[in-house]
Amino acid sequence: MTLPDLIKFNHESASARIVTSSDGTGSLTGVYSKERRKGHAKGLMQKVTEYADANQVIVLLTVQRYGYKDNEALDNIQLMQFYKKFGFDVVPTGQKILRMRRYPLTK
Repeated sequence: MTLPDLIKFNHESASARIVTSSDGTGSLTGVYSKERRKGHAKGLMQKVTEYADANQVIVLLTVQRYGYKDNEALDNIQLMQFYKKFGFDVVPTGQKILRMRRYPLTK
């Protein structure tokens, strides 16, 4: 199956996109939820992982705090814990950059 180069996801106030490559990987970027503690990001990630599983896409991401400028923003450790709930694992890079990867579930 040929995948599009850019797939956009939305759930309530949350959004993200995956840029796919011909090697079966997709870079998850622009993950953002305007509202917190309402399940918007969780619903978004469920859509992302369902898509990845259905299309056998290995999803890669860089954990990076951004968005809120006050204390409501999740730090990188909290973000990593959030992504782990959806099957992402840390990819050793030997650098300060925190990368994660999720392999698709097989049917």
